[in-house]
Amino acid sequence: LTLETVARVIKQYPGMWISSFLSIIPSAIWAFGWLFALAAVAVFYVQRGEKFTYTDRYGNEREGYDIPTMGKVLIAYLCLSNYWTAQVIVNVVHVTVSGTMASWYFMQQRMPSSPTLLSFKRSVTTSFGSICLGSLLVALVQLLRDLVEDARRNQEGCVGMVIMCCVSCIMGWIEFLVELFNHWAFVQVAIYGKDFKTAAKDTWQLVQTKGLTGLVNMNLTTQACSLGSFIGAALAAGIVALVAYAPLVGRHSDESEDVKNVYIGFYAGLIAFSALLSLVFTSMVSSTVTSGVTTLFVCWAEDPVALRDSNPALHAKFEEVSAKFLEDRAQEHSGIQPPPNTGVYGQPINQGNAGPYGQPANATMARNYP
Repeated sequence: LTLETVARVIKQYPGMWISSFLSIIPSAIWAFGWLFALAAVAVFYVQRGEKFTYTDRYGNEREGYDIPTMGKVLIAYLCLSNYWTAQVIVNVVHVTVSGTMASWYFMQQRMPSSPTLLSFKRSVTTSFGSICLGSLLVALVQLLRDLVEDARRNQEGCVGMVIMCCVSCIMGWIEFLVELFNHWAFVQVAIYGKDFKTAAKDTWQLVQTKGLTGLVNMNLTTQACSLGSFIGAALAAGIVALVAYAPLVGRHSDESEDVKNVYIGFYAGLIAFSALLSLVFTSMVSSTVTSGVTTLFVCWAEDPVALRDSNPALHAKFEEVSAKFLEDRAQEHSGIQPPPNTGVYGQPINQGNAGPYGQPANATMARNYP
């Protein structure tokens, strides 16, 4: 029911997935500019570095250049800027999709003519500072993980390598948790226009007190979308392999070995490129679905009445899962069983808890709509 609802909204407002595809343009422009800057810094400081000889782990002697400290700092800064910019682009799309989904959830009877465009304007204006701050946190963790990985590769002793492997694993988990938390916090930014600090605090409270953890545990959207992306990549690779085999391999079977190897290499590269391209595009669509599902969860936790009126079956399922989670948690912590058939606000299931004018009773800020 969740995927069906989100897919229907995406179909109704195609700007949600179009914004994901359009993000390729700034990403490509930034990538070319960043690679040019990185190459310029590397060439500049390598020419001024001291040449030295070292022995690799296989016993082979190799030559290298000791880049000055300033060069290392600039390269680290470029890596940080690359991670930061990539995160900002991804999160702008996420906030845009979340804002559109929230508009549909709360304003179905009075939707603006271009909700995705209005949501995008908010994400690059009033919400852009919050997006940049949250993205910077992830970028810093990614940079620290790179530094740990570099230190691990340069370790020679077994004990040091084991320690650095453990540290690298911990940093990977921290990166995953920060990205996951940001994903939920940015939904609050999209809906209410909150600053990042307030959104993060409210997101944590929402997850802890309103049974969202139960919904998250029951949600298989991410796994389904990831599986769909890999299946799409495999199908694309298979189709290209079948179509390109005859003109690239079969037609040149009588050629010399060198010529055949060239065509076989091109054939394999074409398959790999098609699979990668398909994976990128399907991942963009799946990221739109994931953002929509996350927004649906948060909107329901804030105001279940709106979903009860538009989709009673999905509302009832959400209430059932969250009530079961809160009941189990109450029994674990206090041994006291809550009243039966209660939802996230302690109200009987399917009754909701709307305040004046249809606002949720705990809402402290106006929604981020024009």
